[in-house]
Amino acid sequence: MWSLVWWPHALAHGVNPFLTKIIWAPLGFNLTWSTTITLASLLFAPLTLTIGPVATYNVLCLMSLPIDALCAFILCWHITRDYSASLLGGYIFGFSPFMLGQLTSGHLHLLLVFAVPLSLYLVLLRIDEQISRLNFTLLLASILFAQLLLSLEIFATITMFGALGLLLSWSFSSDQYRERISDLVAPIACAYCVATLAAAPYFYYFFIYSVRLAPDSTAAFFSADPLNLLIPTPSIELGRFPWFSSVSAGFIGGWTGEAGAYISLPLALIAVVFAYRHWSEREGKLLGYGLAAVILLSLGPTLNINLPAFPFRVALPWWIFAKLPLLKNAYPARFTMYTFLLLAIISACYLARDLSTASARAILTAALIIFSLPNSSAAYWLTPLDTPAFFRDGTYRHYLSKGKNVLILPYAYTGNSMLWQAQTKMYFDMAEGTTAPPPSDFRRWPIFTSLTKRAYVPDAADQFKAFAAEHRVTAIIVTDGVLPTWQAFLSILDAHPVRAKGVSIYRLRVMGVPDVEMTWRSLRSRFDTERLSALIVGSEKYLSHGGDLNSLTVHRAEESALISNNELVGPSILTAPGVQDYSRQNRDPHFTDGVWIGKTPDGLAVVGEEAWHVAAAPLIDKLRTVSTRIYFPYPHELGETAPGRDADDGWLLFTFTRAQLSQAAALLSTKTGPRDPTSSIDEYGRDGIRR
Repeated sequence: MWSLVWWPHALAHGVNPFLTKIIWAPLGFNLTWSTTITLASLLFAPLTLTIGPVATYNVLCLMSLPIDALCAFILCWHITRDYSASLLGGYIFGFSPFMLGQLTSGHLHLLLVFAVPLSLYLVLLRIDEQISRLNFTLLLASILFAQLLLSLEIFATITMFGALGLLLSWSFSSDQYRERISDLVAPIACAYCVATLAAAPYFYYFFIYSVRLAPDSTAAFFSADPLNLLIPTPSIELGRFPWFSSVSAGFIGGWTGEAGAYISLPLALIAVVFAYRHWSEREGKLLGYGLAAVILLSLGPTLNINLPAFPFRVALPWWIFAKLPLLKNAYPARFTMYTFLLLAIISACYLARDLSTASARAILTAALIIFSLPNSSAAYWLTPLDTPAFFRDGTYRHYLSKGKNVLILPYAYTGNSMLWQAQTKMYFDMAEGTTAPPPSDFRRWPIFTSLTKRAYVPDAADQFKAFAAEHRVTAIIVTDGVLPTWQAFLSILDAHPVRAKGVSIYRLRVMGVPDVEMTWRSLRSRFDTERLSALIVGSEKYLSHGGDLNSLTVHRAEESALISNNELVGPSILTAPGVQDYSRQNRDPHFTDGVWIGKTPDGLAVVGEEAWHVAAAPLIDKLRTVSTRIYFPYPHELGETAPGRDADDGWLLFTFTRAQLSQAAALLSTKTGPRDPTSSIDEYGRDGIRR
């Protein structure tokens, strides 16, 4: 919704549409590394300006699935020349579990994928010589350019699977067809050149101003679960059954919107029967091997089968593609879109060629629809609009100066601040966003993590003041819904809040940080050192007073006041409005609130935290001789002289024997006595600037 407003706004005001400073201010963000659906934003700009971004977004969601289904219908019609079979093929693709899952996640860049079936349609037209080489090149270039302006990820995967499809087709074809397929290489290459040249400004900013994404997600995490092939999520009506929903809740770590690999029983039977009957034919081999390859790649780098009696992992060939520039950040689970395109073609061919009676067709069609029927609950597909009246009716103009930088709580992806900014027509800048945060300017500050989820943050007041000063925050806006979480913490700002239509506004005095790097290093070093020292000394104290290592957890440390409740900052439950509740995630009592306390399987004590190597290096050197192992970033063991894999940040873990833990606590105990709550403020000042 933000993107629908951004592109018309940027062009109307003559600002660079690729590099924006109105989110993650004052540093800004390179939008070519995000999903800004440029083409849809520009084409629907008149509608956005008329009815607003929320209504326009709803229109695009409602249009996307039928458009995708129509394009798949056109492809199936060209292959089968059978209307009813092609209609079913269009339905299978356009209303597949993948599409329905992405609809619940709000991913328009993964819903507007009409270019995928249209590209294949054009290739088939050219192979059958029903279109000239020039027209083929120009039309394919136009489709690729359109897809590039909707989703770079889909553009990249079209390229990968298109090349794979041409290779398989060439392998199973006669000499005559091989010659035709070989003749496609030159015009396809020309089409890519034309599309790339047309998008030259986009690629310039993409490669020249590249973004180092935070390592918070991996291909292994966002891979299709093998069980998802058989078990639907609640986006499918059958997935609402309690047993199915309980199992599917664990797919992709709870991100069920990405778990769209479900192949219904009738669809699976059609694929098996079609392959059996037509395996001797070129089409049977091509579609069969293509389907197997796509499913295999969607499972990611490893096949994880978690059977209690026989757990094992098998390496898969995803690593071949994982290093390619445009594919290394792709999520294998999203390849299932191509699975359903192939299943749509297979089903249309099966109905057209192998089922001659109307009754058989009707029964099979009904079975397919019943097993893949979308969730029939209207409430499942709706999300209430949560925009406070402060942003909705123009009240913000009376309290905020245009173009000033604000910080809104709930913060970043735990709230809808980007939507509220869009609804004000980009009236203010924000020190946040829902894209990946710039690591060097935001994520490295200790307080940053606690803005989105509860974390153990010693001296949180000083940390926040320095963070706000560095990012030129002029006001903090807190919605009434999260005010109880932040009210006590914000009281240290010496700013009297002003209440206005669903929010509280805390005004800040803007004072720059004269030496940002020195201030950050000092604060970060103090944070990483004090927190880890307190955990080690506290763990030793707990065990020396009769505590059991098996019961030593982060939760137990909090209950026993080894971690002060005053130093636990942020929302206790991480939620993502409009998607789903992720509160079930990360409930491990040993591993929460930004720290890790527990034991290894062989009985060693484990103490760790999320840390930056440059700040924690002195502590690492001090504890190197009194620890069994040091991991950084976990699970990689720290080398003798350099951090694992040259990482800046990650989980830093120490393992100790009982005697080593006592030695470590003795080394650190002189540094972890009670702190004077005013000492750090005197050192850094009320504005967070080091004196």
